[in-house]
Amino acid sequence: RIVTSSLNVRKDANVNSPIKTTVKKYEVYTIIQEKDGWGLLKSKIGWINLSDAYVEKIQTTTTKKFEEYKVKITTDVLNVRKEPTTASKVVTTVKKGQVFTIVGEENGFLKLKSGAGWISENYIEKLN
Repeated sequence: RIVTSSLNVRKDANVNSPIKTTVKKYEVYTIIQEKDGWGLLKSKIGWINLSDAYVEKIQTTTTKKFEEYKVKITTDVLNVRKEPTTASKVVTTVKKGQVFTIVGEENGFLKLKSGAGWISENYIEKLN
């Protein structure tokens, strides 16, 4: 969990590496690799400094692995949002007939495997 107001995500695990993006306070990320006090984000977008001044390490427990599935878009244009809420920023759109793999569900939204964001479950057809 990020505990500083914002934290740079860097291309490589060092302070001189180019900044790719930033993460914000209270956001939670999964670290898949650690190197010299840095952690690689699960999305593989980059590395964050794991100093106690910037992050609080929390344990997460997985009770059941989410079963991925595919969906087809059933509306002409569907917003892809950054977070699973209609108040969240639209990051892109998808079109009718496109097929996507879903890796999570929350608040009536479906998380795209690509990492692009979340789509509403109201405008899809679940595929077998």
